[in-house]
Amino acid sequence: MRSVHFLMSLGFLALLPLVSGCSTSEDQAGNVVVVYSSLDEEFAKPLAEQFEKETGIAVKLVSDTEKAQSSGLLNRLIEEKDRPQCDVFLSEDPVRSAVLKQKGISEPYLSPAATGLRPEFSDPDHHWTAMSARVRVLLINKKHPIFKTEPFPTSVYDLADPCYKGKVCIGNPLFGTTTLHCLAIFHYLGEEKAKQLFEDMLKNEVHVLPSDGDVEDRVEKGDFAFGLTDNDDGMTAIRESKGKKMDMVIPDEKGLGMLAPDAPVLIKNCPNPDNAKKFIDFMLRPETELALARTASQIPLRPDLKMPDDFAYPPFERMRGIPVNYSDLADRHDALVQGYLKDWTDRNANR
Repeated sequence: MRSVHFLMSLGFLALLPLVSGCSTSEDQAGNVVVVYSSLDEEFAKPLAEQFEKETGIAVKLVSDTEKAQSSGLLNRLIEEKDRPQCDVFLSEDPVRSAVLKQKGISEPYLSPAATGLRPEFSDPDHHWTAMSARVRVLLINKKHPIFKTEPFPTSVYDLADPCYKGKVCIGNPLFGTTTLHCLAIFHYLGEEKAKQLFEDMLKNEVHVLPSDGDVEDRVEKGDFAFGLTDNDDGMTAIRESKGKKMDMVIPDEKGLGMLAPDAPVLIKNCPNPDNAKKFIDFMLRPETELALARTASQIPLRPDLKMPDDFAYPPFERMRGIPVNYSDLADRHDALVQGYLKDWTDRNANR
């Protein structure tokens, strides 16, 4: 079982600002695009500002809270199906994009800006196009006392290892990228083996925290030895500790690692379809992937995109993790999230 220990070169740790300011003037009210975004607002807002600057189209950005990331906006889009208020859903994962397709809420759009993106992550019917990805990681506090006697973790299975009992954490499986990761694990292992892993984690007193950001905070504080989160949160912790205390491991496929691409969606019968397509074109272009690599440590899905010398991630094939079919995961979404995962999360909270 292979994994990648990942201690960033400090040269890459400086975040590069995109633009400042945001246009909200009333004279742009008739030239607008409404974007529901589950991408962290600190990364989505500068992109919206840059789009406004280049096009003169005002962006009404509606962000979800991290603790309800993606799920709240997904439910809102479902409720608004008959009277759409949103033009583009900037989803942080393709599963919720696939759910919208299945429910007849999205509309196909083949953007000319998608040229060069890895096609295997996108919908063959063009209801979503996958772009910059986050990778799931184990964020480690190297200074935690447990590592005086125990080795650093290398896989998701280590969340169930008794030697770390009570010292590990994950984000809430009902929200954000953790939902996608859980769905992928069930798809890859099959229901019986996946449930056994989750029951073993429960016995091992894995703590369920409200969000991936909380995983970052609590591991950095030393409340937990390590936790499962996204690499952008991991990079924040590594940057703040200057690499002296925090590190992260990227599990491979056998260690149940996975990628989570962003996947913008055109909403069916949206109020501003032309502006919506322009925004999707903007999001899918190489410059946006490069910007997200710099600001959010995201992994571009263009193989030929030249990255900064200090973009120190391992080769893409070592990071892609579990092979997934997002439509298959969407088929499982409602039943698994509202069924076993909710029950598992409730039992964790009540133990």
